[in-house]
Amino acid sequence: MRPSLERGVFPNKPPLAVPRINPYVFTLAHANPIRSIAKLSLPFAKSSHSVQSHEEGKHVELNWVTKLSMILMHILHLVEGPMKLMGNILEMFLNIIRVNGGFFRTLFKLLTLQGIRVPPKDSRDYLSLIGNLDIRRRLKQGRGGEIDIGKPSTADSKSAASLCMMAAKFAYENEAVIDHIVTDNWNMHFVRFYNCWNDYISDYGTQAFVFMDKPKDAELVMIAFRGTEPFNARDWTTDVDFSFYQIPGLGNVHVGFLEALGLCNRKDLNSFLHLTEHCQGSVDAPTSGLPNHLIDDVTKPLAFDDISKDVKELLKANPKAKLYVTGHSLGGALSALYATMILYINDTTIIQRLAAIYTFGQPRIGDQGVADFMDKLLEQHQIPYYRVVYCNDLVPRVPPDLKILEFKHFGYCCYYDNFYRQKTLRHQPNKNFLSVIDIPGLHFTALLELVQSFFLWILHGISFFETYLSTAGRLAGLVVPGAAAHSPVNYLNGVLLGPEKLKNTLP
Repeated sequence: MRPSLERGVFPNKPPLAVPRINPYVFTLAHANPIRSIAKLSLPFAKSSHSVQSHEEGKHVELNWVTKLSMILMHILHLVEGPMKLMGNILEMFLNIIRVNGGFFRTLFKLLTLQGIRVPPKDSRDYLSLIGNLDIRRRLKQGRGGEIDIGKPSTADSKSAASLCMMAAKFAYENEAVIDHIVTDNWNMHFVRFYNCWNDYISDYGTQAFVFMDKPKDAELVMIAFRGTEPFNARDWTTDVDFSFYQIPGLGNVHVGFLEALGLCNRKDLNSFLHLTEHCQGSVDAPTSGLPNHLIDDVTKPLAFDDISKDVKELLKANPKAKLYVTGHSLGGALSALYATMILYINDTTIIQRLAAIYTFGQPRIGDQGVADFMDKLLEQHQIPYYRVVYCNDLVPRVPPDLKILEFKHFGYCCYYDNFYRQKTLRHQPNKNFLSVIDIPGLHFTALLELVQSFFLWILHGISFFETYLSTAGRLAGLVVPGAAAHSPVNYLNGVLLGPEKLKNTLP
């Protein structure tokens, strides 16, 4: 039985109700999508089109964004296998080329029948596509290493932003690479790599790692969540999933992100009821609404509960330590939602030590209710939240901020233009990328970014020299501008070349 200690969010708790879920993306979990959707009999935004369940005789309204999301998710489901295979082949090819001294040296070894190295996928020599895209790993960057990242001096400093972005970038790597980078390159203390269970996809779909500035008497603890992997269809499915669940006293929260944190499973509606109930229970008990046999299974760690448990132990053992939470892309969304849930359950052990939340290219995680809740609680607890957006990055514009979907960002936007000049805005420009008028400008900016990338290293040092893979991504960006802008290269460039202190409030 769970303790009944109040978490303090609900002074007058209403009785538990049937979860309000927008369930149109439940379709991949069922053989008959239309029948399953109607059978759930839960609210949809209205439109001129509806479908009818022969079992229930009820209508379910499907707006055009709902249908687009369903189509995208079905397409991603169909191409999941080929995408994974293509990604694995490309990733292995890039790693073989790199560890054997480059393309021409590798070709020479093949032609002369010399042996070539093939790095194991779990070794510290094997980098992800993101790792091959941006090979920077040192905490001193720029011409002569004058940009010294090191340990953050203050939460709003360039060193804090840069270290968070470096951690967010290396969250894409395997455990051996992360351990090597943190320990040998950064001279910090690697704590643990998390490969967490997502019960909806029945797989280990969420990754994160935790490190400290030193093993004892630490002053910094950081959580970094992995983002969307380029050839991982399941990650992209989560990004285009526009379903939400209404949590009492909080608002409508993105279901896919809740599932990624191991808090619920859309195939099991009871998990939403249990999540709501557990959020009102003890901070020392699990928050997840999944069945007890999953919560107790040590082979299937759940991101929110397991990371929180370990972090609280670290903070108690290191009284001077401050906590940073960070992530890029999907990792940014999970970082924002992780902090949201910590505030929602009123876990004071973590709240009182939370120095800052840094997200880079983060999708929206909830509606106006969530935004209002976070704006109020962040200000109340004086927790800095830096939602960093680079220029025309597509990902921070999804799910769309439309009346029929209700998704909103919270906090202020730390916006970098294509010249890496930072300014603070209430919303990023072109908040949804739905205007045809903006398309020529997007392509022109993508062309400027490509040209600029060839000269950036001349101005700021060899650490800003871009890889061939990054250049190929910018060429692809001429076709899909918002996709290329999402590259971690742009975000690391931005925080390294930007101001000494980031601003997260309007002038």
